[in-house]
Amino acid sequence: PPRSTQGVSSAASDVYKRQMLPFPTKWKTYWESYKSSFRLMFSVRPLVIVLCLAVVAWLAEGLGLWVVLQGLDTHITIEKSVSIYAASTLFGALLMLPGGLVGTEGSMVALLQQLGVNRTIASSATFIIRLCTLWFAVLVGLPAMGFIYFFMKTSTSVKIASTITHESQQKERDSTI
Repeated sequence: PPRSTQGVSSAASDVYKRQMLPFPTKWKTYWESYKSSFRLMFSVRPLVIVLCLAVVAWLAEGLGLWVVLQGLDTHITIEKSVSIYAASTLFGALLMLPGGLVGTEGSMVALLQQLGVNRTIASSATFIIRLCTLWFAVLVGLPAMGFIYFFMKTSTSVKIASTITHESQQKERDSTI
């Protein structure tokens, strides 16, 4: 495993091995799965891929703000619009409200006004870009979440039923021996 995650993973493994925490034995398979997933997820290659995708996504959203601002006849550069979008999103995340609500919008309007955009245009641009980025994703995500919940609910209930049946058959075999 990579050095960066080896310490965390081995520390967690030590907790389990030394029984420092009372782990039920039924959790052992979950614990082993967690450790292997953690090592895989925090290896160098997936982190680099995710970082590249995140940079592309943020650049695309900042570019979207620039397109909206150009449509509203402002003369903000691409660099400034990407910076404003990134800074506003980070500020909204620091407030720990869902979607960075209020903080992202307020900081975006304030930063645009600092660059000389009047309040009406700054508010309109912020409303449009948040509608296209945040609320579009919410509108797509809600039905998808409902579909996944329904699918997982039926799939999980079948899986649980087969596990219970298998366990009861195993107990019957063990008791007859």
